Amino acid sequence: MRTYAGIDLHSRNCYLAVIDEQQRRLFSKRLPNSLDQVKAALQPFKDQLAGVVVESTYNWYWLVDGLQEDGYRMHLANPSAIRQYEGLKHTDDQSDAFWLAQQLLLGILPQGYIYRNLSGPHGTCCAAGRCLFVTERRTFSVCRACWIVVVAAAYRPIRSSS
Repeated sequence: MRTYAGIDLHSRNCYLAVIDEQQRRLFSKRLPNSLDQVKAALQPFKDQLAGVVVESTYNWYWLVDGLQEDGYRMHLANPSAIRQYEGLKHTDDQSDAFWLAQQLLLGILPQGYIYRNLSGPHGTCCAAGRCLFVTERRTFSVCRACWIVVVAAAYRPIRSSS
């Protein structure tokens, strides 16, 4: 049985929800923003998890990077595209987390780009660049050290021609 997890991430805590292929609710819990606690909560479902989706506007990278390193298939919900569906969303964190998991299960999740977790000077630069992009909400942002242009509409890095 395949399972799907949704995480509604906030600055101090997150809400984790897990569903199965029939959209039955298997697990839900508010957790502090601790990678170890999130991993422990996901562990019973790890072998069956088709994916984990995280919705956050700015502080997602520590969680996504940590879970990817542990072998989880991660998806980043694109908050800009999800706004189109606000009428379908409920208003609490538990409903939002289950809704994210359902979007992933149905294959209709609007996704953002997840940068590879790079080491060295470019890794530091790119990590800082993605934070600047999300917090400043500009049309695009440029990483001056490696000259990657990040386009807001798709969250995809595009090599600059100059």
